[in-house]
Amino acid sequence: MRVALAPAFRPMASTLLALATLWACETTPHPDSPDTPDAPTPYASQAQAWAHYSAGFDAELAGDWTGAIAHFEQARQADPESPRILTRLGHCYLQARQPDAALAVLTQSIQRRPEDPEAHRLLARLHADALRWTDAAARYRSVIGLEPKLESAYRSLFEVYQLMNRPEEAMDVLVELARNSADPRAIHIEIAELYASQKNYEKAILHYLLIRSTFPEYQLNNWRLVICYEQLGRIPEAIGEMEKLLQSDPDNPGWRYKLAALQVAGREHEKAERLLQTLIADATDPLSPHVIDAFLLRADNHLSDNWPLSALKVLHEAVEGGTHHYRIHEKMADIHATLDNRPEAAKQYKAALTLSPPTNAASVIRQKLERTGTKGEEG
Repeated sequence: MRVALAPAFRPMASTLLALATLWACETTPHPDSPDTPDAPTPYASQAQAWAHYSAGFDAELAGDWTGAIAHFEQARQADPESPRILTRLGHCYLQARQPDAALAVLTQSIQRRPEDPEAHRLLARLHADALRWTDAAARYRSVIGLEPKLESAYRSLFEVYQLMNRPEEAMDVLVELARNSADPRAIHIEIAELYASQKNYEKAILHYLLIRSTFPEYQLNNWRLVICYEQLGRIPEAIGEMEKLLQSDPDNPGWRYKLAALQVAGREHEKAERLLQTLIADATDPLSPHVIDAFLLRADNHLSDNWPLSALKVLHEAVEGGTHHYRIHEKMADIHATLDNRPEAAKQYKAALTLSPPTNAASVIRQKLERTGTKGEEG
């Protein structure tokens, strides 16, 4: 975090002296204080420190780290107790890849002013650059304690815990961020998706449901919950979420197919059959991927109820309706093979090969054809 001072502080001499006086009050006893009756006036040295500080900040903004360090060191000589000079100097040493010097001055800065979050943040970065993860985490914790609304500190601590292979603590940091964030909804979505990517579907669901209950005005994408429930084998709940999703776009063929697939998995055979028939009837292209998938799923629906002949009937219906696709013929052949009808299985495998399947699929189909023990042209 850079403190944007330099552009605004190029004032007239009287203003500069006033600012230097204000700054001096932070670090130097007032000359009229009864505790320091003989103390010399600090104003000249403070004004000199401020002038070098301003010049150092200009150099820092220009990326001239050598020049910035020189000016900040001169400012430090004029006012060795100023924590803000030490912090800026530490930042420049860090940028100039002089970690030992940075560590020394940042440690001094924190000793002078422990409540300065910027010094802690720079020291955390220094430790992280040196792969001292535990020290880096402790310093980022200090930053969060001082600036509980500073999202970047949570993000940095999250990354450190990830690098330490402590995923649960990393996720706890994001939960803590959500509690302190102006937009906790976005953080909870991020947490849920991270849990889902880690296949921790139970916790992902908890955060998705938290979003739904906490922000009722937000239309949560139910698709996320569908996938999580499905992965956990909680099919009825997945179906419920899919039905809600389909209400927003009832003609979406992909969503209709997904609902039918879940119904098949949940052994809701009649509902799945009706939905798939409707999907096929509404299609204008018999060779569209959704139509092909729908016929294959209808066949699987019948097979799951141990009705192979009904499945074959569905596939013949597909072919008669113009859905000539290698996957349809391959599926027919697979069913005939399980029924030990090798000649018909071979016939359908050959038909599949004539429809120019992809190379990998063709290789698999040829292997299946060979297993039927039937020779002949493959097309």
